[in-house]
Amino acid sequence: MKIGLNITMLYYTLMLTPYEVIAKASLPAIRCLLARELIYRYNYTQKEVAKLMNVTQATISYYLSLERGKYTKILENTYIMRMIQDLARKLANRSISQSEFLCELNKIILEIARSGILCKYHEVLEPSISSTKCKICIDLFRNLQ
Repeated sequence: MKIGLNITMLYYTLMLTPYEVIAKASLPAIRCLLARELIYRYNYTQKEVAKLMNVTQATISYYLSLERGKYTKILENTYIMRMIQDLARKLANRSISQSEFLCELNKIILEIARSGILCKYHEVLEPSISSTKCKICIDLFRNLQ
């Protein structure tokens, strides 16, 4: 019996889902940029930032050393960065609750997905993906609020 392998099917089964790309690249990058803003612009300590963001101080240290959240360059000089700065300001001024923080964080993630920036992250994680040809994320997240 001959066993055939469909290369196209193999390609799609190995491809990361948009949610995996969010978890592996874009969410850590957002958190990294938030931590940097709070520490360097608002003079918060790592411990204070950890409490505001509901993570450990060690996690903040990883963000600052770029052991986590290393794909921040994709977001710099974009309107997404302004959204992150606005969220950092709200956290620094303590004018946002934990649930509002999570809602704002999700809005940033959705905007990254809708705008095609998530495709750039996907291309970094999987070079075989073409961010100019694949529009799965844009179509998937287009109508979400």
